[in-house]
Amino acid sequence: MGIPHGITIRGYTGAETVEVVTVRNEAGDIPAWDTYPAKSEYFMPLTVKKSGLSLRTLKFCVKGYVPGTMRIVLRQYGFDTPMADVFVDIIRGLNDVAVNMGSIELKKNVEYQLYMAASNNFYPPSIKPEWVVENEYLDIQHGSAYYNGDTTLIFGGTVVLQEMTLGDELHTWKDLFLIPASRPIVQPPIEKTMILDVEGMSGEADLSHGLTGYPVFNDREGSWQFYIDTDRWREANGFWGPVGSFAYRDIMHRLNRMMERPFQTKIIFDDDPLFYYVGRVWVSEKPSQQYDHTKITLQYRLYPYKYLLVEDGDDWLWDTFCFETDIATVKTHDVAMKAGERETFPLVFTDKPSVVFVTSTGAATANMQNQNGVDYTLLGQESMPKTQYVFLTSFSSGGTSYECRLQTLVMPLVTKEYGIHMMGMELALYPVSTGKVTVSIRKKGTSVLLASDSFTVTRTSSGTGVEYQIFDGIGLMADLEKNTAYELGLEQQGQS
Repeated sequence: MGIPHGITIRGYTGAETVEVVTVRNEAGDIPAWDTYPAKSEYFMPLTVKKSGLSLRTLKFCVKGYVPGTMRIVLRQYGFDTPMADVFVDIIRGLNDVAVNMGSIELKKNVEYQLYMAASNNFYPPSIKPEWVVENEYLDIQHGSAYYNGDTTLIFGGTVVLQEMTLGDELHTWKDLFLIPASRPIVQPPIEKTMILDVEGMSGEADLSHGLTGYPVFNDREGSWQFYIDTDRWREANGFWGPVGSFAYRDIMHRLNRMMERPFQTKIIFDDDPLFYYVGRVWVSEKPSQQYDHTKITLQYRLYPYKYLLVEDGDDWLWDTFCFETDIATVKTHDVAMKAGERETFPLVFTDKPSVVFVTSTGAATANMQNQNGVDYTLLGQESMPKTQYVFLTSFSSGGTSYECRLQTLVMPLVTKEYGIHMMGMELALYPVSTGKVTVSIRKKGTSVLLASDSFTVTRTSSGTGVEYQIFDGIGLMADLEKNTAYELGLEQQGQS
């Protein structure tokens, strides 16, 4: 006999450590980071292919330029808030580094960024594409998108992950022999509100959407009531006495074991099998008697939104797929589109807000149109046009010509109507002498640098005079706000 309206509680009760080697050279070794020239900053994408993975440790061998400190930051792509921010000391020469990143849960198919920086500079990796080791856990091969197609800049080392192993699964009827007193539903979440009573103002000021621009919610909270099927419980447990107190304690202990990681515990309803909630379920009070049956109450506190049980674009199983109730979702991540292409992505109905991330190569304009026909511009071709600065190189006074030689130069840069993720810079200089040049960017009126990089120039000449040099690998990476004034600084030890 099947009892309708059951609930499945699926937990994670164990963990396994997995060490993923990203690259190996022809000799089978993990290559060191020792490629000229040294850098002060380095970005690298990181995406996991499976759910239930946490980042624990990064291991690599890096060559330091001079003794100093290396900073390693992990962020979700598109966000400024660090998920981890650690520092390690490095010496001049090779350093075997093992960085403890804590225990950071990574979402499947979400791109994260590793940011590494050192004021004393360090040498980056140089990886041949054929050295990349295929694995089922990690995708870290797309660093070329950050460096104008340079496919050699790939993280070379070992990424230590912790994989949560699926534990027991409890069904309220099949395992706990609970019959719902009424159809169990999840209460809708209550919106978080912020009301401010302002003197001299009619009514009150509603600031609920002031920080986000959209509503946010509290956890879903409520309870479900069940009757214990006495005969089934006695038969399964080989016990023929009164079952109320024994069943209560047994159910309470089994649920407590499932709640070791409440935000990795999935709650799935038989009536809504495509989605799951995450949170905590527990026995809230002692059993009672009604109609000669033992009655218990399960309390719940769940995250406000529900999730698809099968990720967008994941494979679905033919044998278990139901054409009346199941959904075969289309792939909506890592979709490459050429200029002029138009694509429609049907999204599954859910109450959880979605974020759209779009990246581009070259000048591009990308628009999104929702189901109501409203257009949104995601990328604008004129969002940050290429900027060129040309400065006076000589002047005349009293019949004598003089050269202009600058050691420090500050150039203005103002963004327009879009925020910009600055990827790098190209400079053309006429060097007067050999020396080290440092280029940096900061918000106008502040002294804190958003990013900086250094490179070496040499004075070269030909029969026609001193030649200018082009530097196109400057790793100046920073997030620039829209409609904001910034300053590019250029400083050389020597003159140019």
